[in-house]
Amino acid sequence: MNIASWIKQRALLEPTAEIVKEGTHAFNNRDFYHRVLSASSFLRSQGVGSGDRVSVMLYNSSLFLELLFGCARIGAIMVPLNYRLVGAELSYMIEHSESAILISDPDFRENLAGLKPGPKRLLFPDREKDGFLHLPPKSKSPDNESPPREAEAGDETPLLIMYTSGTTGRPKGATLSHGNVLWNAIMHLNEGLYRERALVNAPLFHVGGLNAIATAILYGKGSLVVQRSFDPHQTLELIEREKITCMFGAPAMLEMMVRDPLFDKTDFSSVRYLQTGASPAPLALLEKYHNKGIKIRQGYGLTEASPAACLLQDEFAMVKPGSCGKEFFHLEIRIVDNNGTDVRQGDVGELIIRGPNVMLGYWRDPESTRETLRDGWLYTGDLARKDEDGFIFIVDRKKDMLISGGENVYPAEVELALLQHNAIAETAVIGVPDKKWGEVPAAFVVLDKGSVKPTPDDLVQFCRSRIAKYKIPKHFHFVEELPRTPVGKVNKIALKEEWGREE
Repeated sequence: MNIASWIKQRALLEPTAEIVKEGTHAFNNRDFYHRVLSASSFLRSQGVGSGDRVSVMLYNSSLFLELLFGCARIGAIMVPLNYRLVGAELSYMIEHSESAILISDPDFRENLAGLKPGPKRLLFPDREKDGFLHLPPKSKSPDNESPPREAEAGDETPLLIMYTSGTTGRPKGATLSHGNVLWNAIMHLNEGLYRERALVNAPLFHVGGLNAIATAILYGKGSLVVQRSFDPHQTLELIEREKITCMFGAPAMLEMMVRDPLFDKTDFSSVRYLQTGASPAPLALLEKYHNKGIKIRQGYGLTEASPAACLLQDEFAMVKPGSCGKEFFHLEIRIVDNNGTDVRQGDVGELIIRGPNVMLGYWRDPESTRETLRDGWLYTGDLARKDEDGFIFIVDRKKDMLISGGENVYPAEVELALLQHNAIAETAVIGVPDKKWGEVPAAFVVLDKGSVKPTPDDLVQFCRSRIAKYKIPKHFHFVEELPRTPVGKVNKIALKEEWGREE
């Protein structure tokens, strides 16, 4: 069950097949397995044992993956850290996870100088001239010492502590097991994720980059081309040069690729599909890829589910716009009311999930765990509805719902309507105080490059045939960009702090 066995088996069965490429460094299965063995030996030399936590703050790299499987091999637990966070946020995660060591890119030395309290040891990998990272020489163990034996791991052996973005308070550490990650990979394999050549440019510290693409691809005998961090121009170059077959990217990433001058010149013939998630993809964006013959798969997932929950296969992208599809195989999904009773088809309720990929719980947070995991079900906090064909539509976060004149308004539903306008690239809707109605929707709109700017009245008219009158935004703000959280989601808290007052 130990996921480190995946790398061992690949080295045994197909030793010379390529598995990871980063820049000019390409590793076959045998080479990468030896690097994982070295990583596990290095961790042991630093005093890391079974159950110890290892915080890792790195750009996307082969080393990140080597450390993941190295930790798995000795039974340690990796804690991926978001390098966009500030010192106080990082300190909380390191302290809360009680990490034994922190391994960080040398680029982050200044950010980490004031960490309090810090881990027992702070380590910086060495950097070669071309930027490739590798672990420093081992200490506290002789050079000829054999690598540690692979630790026993079962379904519920912890592997990862992945901290949520904390948009509703202190970050919570979703604890994912070896079994969770295995079943997530199996479910992706069941959707055809086999022997892909995938581009990894979504951050590996995020469950989308790590498990929706990287570990799932490695389990499915595919290979990874690792991009240090997302850059739309470089992404397009890599897709053509490396004959990429798939990648995962948030809609904002796909939009930046479309806006790059290289998009129209790029050869996408190797691409089977691009997978997106985190938020609904605008219809105008889907059409741009559809017109170029590029298939888009949309999904819905969350850290607590490792992240597999729903997937909309590419043949339904233009048929069911706004849907996240149907549940993955091996999963059960229900939509329930506040009493936990299933709602009628078409009605809105909270989406709950049961399956082998659901987290063990929140690290050192029994109260939040009891609130989220109830009777074997993961209560997602996301409001959803299911149509007559069984396709699921995420309506909104339960906590984001606003009440206008006694009527429930779900911002995500309003956003979905606005995103069908050809001039709109991105939008976010929040509730703002109103003397008459209590709250009303306010929309923030980012226009598509080169489009004619609609007036607020134009958008009101556009919405009237798509959503009820009380759901139509009463205020429109045209902005250059939307504020985002460190993991790239729209930061509605920031919008509310700046604009969430009576207008």
